[in-house]
Amino acid sequence: MDNHENSSGISIFGKIIVGVFAVIGAAASVVQILEWFGISPKKDEEISGTAIIYQTAPTSETSLKKIESAELSDDSQTISEAELTEAPTEPPTTEAEHLSVYINDLDYLSSEGAVYNDGSDIKDNTGTQHRHSLYVDSMTFKACYVEYHLEEKYTDFTFTCGVSYYQRSASDTKYFEIMGDDGNILYTSPVMSAGSLPEEFTINVTGVNVLRIQYPKTYGSNSIATLYDGLLTS
Repeated sequence: MDNHENSSGISIFGKIIVGVFAVIGAAASVVQILEWFGISPKKDEEISGTAIIYQTAPTSETSLKKIESAELSDDSQTISEAELTEAPTEPPTTEAEHLSVYINDLDYLSSEGAVYNDGSDIKDNTGTQHRHSLYVDSMTFKACYVEYHLEEKYTDFTFTCGVSYYQRSASDTKYFEIMGDDGNILYTSPVMSAGSLPEEFTINVTGVNVLRIQYPKTYGSNSIATLYDGLLTS
């Protein structure tokens, strides 16, 4: 009798063990079948019997890229696909937008005579020290000029006309003219002599392509009529 009961107990326990392994084997088979069809179970999810929770795997390279883009993060902050779009850029600076510039800082286009740019004449006859000075001169006392290519970039030209500190005792007189395109005279300076005081002027240079500063043929140093701090603005 005892042997029969022990045998029955072992038999029942064995059946339970076999049943458990059968269930596990069935679940493993289901997982394998799903993987054959491109379907992968979610990670970290428990499998209860044969009921398996799963998600469809990406089926194209495009889908993979979308998932990767959505999961990108910087310092643990998630970046969405909308944030990955290219930010709008500022429009490029147009030709009409230019910074102010001293005419002395531009390369001249052409000249007749020697161009004296920021030489020893930056101080006028009143003792005022200027930032820039400009005049054109020739040892043969002929007409002199210097030309600058403005490219129609500027609207105003502001400057001071004065006598060089070193010409305070000169007996000659001098003046200069500023011309636009086609020889159009935009400005004629006062006739300057040793006792002339500096004067500031602003002239309109809108639409001027080439600007000419010209000294007519006279005797003496053209620094008697020096152009100080010539500033182009737009």
